Amino acid sequence: MKSWYVDMYECGLVPHLPLLLKILSQAQKQHDHEFWDTVVYGHLPELLERLKVTTPEEKRESVLKSYQQEVWSSGIRAHALLNEIEEAVECFGRVIAAGGYPIAEACAALLDALASQNTSLPVLAADQIPASSAICGMKPAYLPQGDSPLDKYIIAKSPKHHRMLVAEMGLAMLYSLLQHNNWPGVYFYSVLIAALVRARMVDELRHIFEVVMPVAMRKVPAHLRVFRGFMPSPFTWLMAIRGAIKCGDTMLADKWFSEYRMSAMPLFREESSAYIRFESKRFSKHSLLAQLALPYYSMSHIPRPRTSDGVVPTPWYDLQQVEQQLEIDRLRALDKLPMPFTGAAKLLAIFTRVDEHRNVDRAEELADEISALFVDTHAPRYVRPVSHVELAGCWKSMVFGYISAIKQQQQELVAGLVEPSSVKRLQVRLAFWYREWAAACNKVSLSKNDQLGKAIRLSKAHREFAEDVCRRLNLPVN
Repeated sequence: MKSWYVDMYECGLVPHLPLLLKILSQAQKQHDHEFWDTVVYGHLPELLERLKVTTPEEKRESVLKSYQQEVWSSGIRAHALLNEIEEAVECFGRVIAAGGYPIAEACAALLDALASQNTSLPVLAADQIPASSAICGMKPAYLPQGDSPLDKYIIAKSPKHHRMLVAEMGLAMLYSLLQHNNWPGVYFYSVLIAALVRARMVDELRHIFEVVMPVAMRKVPAHLRVFRGFMPSPFTWLMAIRGAIKCGDTMLADKWFSEYRMSAMPLFREESSAYIRFESKRFSKHSLLAQLALPYYSMSHIPRPRTSDGVVPTPWYDLQQVEQQLEIDRLRALDKLPMPFTGAAKLLAIFTRVDEHRNVDRAEELADEISALFVDTHAPRYVRPVSHVELAGCWKSMVFGYISAIKQQQQELVAGLVEPSSVKRLQVRLAFWYREWAAACNKVSLSKNDQLGKAIRLSKAHREFAEDVCRRLNLPVN
């Protein structure tokens, strides 16, 4: 397509905007920065002049504004994804200078990039349309400014202040997008929700999710509403529920989960729903229903926080949260939804590592489900594990569970409560899962100090116990 564009440009023609955006997107994916810079910074002014000549006078202003807005928005997104903040901010300012406002996807990419910054934040160009009144239930929101009008950067006084500034930028972007009828989709709302959660702005989160989002999405024009990106999804609910929990508002999370289960989820699973209609072309019905179960596993946070000295408490789990998760999983089964990988991994940890609920037979069933999900290449990435890291973490739980079960039955064997064959059966399964864990770890390239490496690594005592069992059974260790 690059050669097609070159021919169009040399012939004095203006490429159709969707095709030009596709060409720029391909250049970005191929890291062809030279071509991208040539088109956007070199050719765009001449393309606009050609467009001005060929466009009727009554449509000229809106067509030129739209052309610039889309092209510079693609620049914002491209630079933001490469973490080139200064260049993205420059493109942002060019859209504002043209009298428009960047599209929602570009704003989301920039906001996401700003959230990952640990230093000062740039001052973004203010919308040329002054804020006046509430839109879709949202009061006017303004971009944060520096200490003086000439400041180009805002110095965050602390990490908390930095998170607040990013959240305020997100709210101001949302207001301006609604003001310009640049209707945000679920991608922008997801990034904004994440920013509000990091800033612990739970009141704003609740207002956006309960008031602004529903009203704004109902106002999206019908010809845009048919696109999947403008529709809420189970993942949107998942982020909101998880965000409420992170903000410490468990009552709000309970309320949203009840609304999801009783109202949103039944609509999602209807054969005629837009969610099923759009997604069914890519995923199986089983995978789609498993996605609907994702919010069921966002309600409980089982691990207890470490002490001030960084020590893991004993026990490591919150039994009340464990009981809650088991009850919610019962509701998931009652609603006839298949289990996603997130839920299977969470329950596997319960049945192998929580003393009050250890059940290796149930853990074996879950391990079979996880293995099936892992090899299901047609499942979406939020339903199945995407790497061997998750698999190694699950098999680590299996090893841990069998070691604990063997130690318990060895005590019962001394008391004459179990047969030796029962202990040997557990030892055989331990040897199997230890080799599975080792095989998964061999396919993961992680350093010893890597956080993920620490998460999937067994302790020396556990490795020695498992290897000793393998030797007693005359089985290979790896």
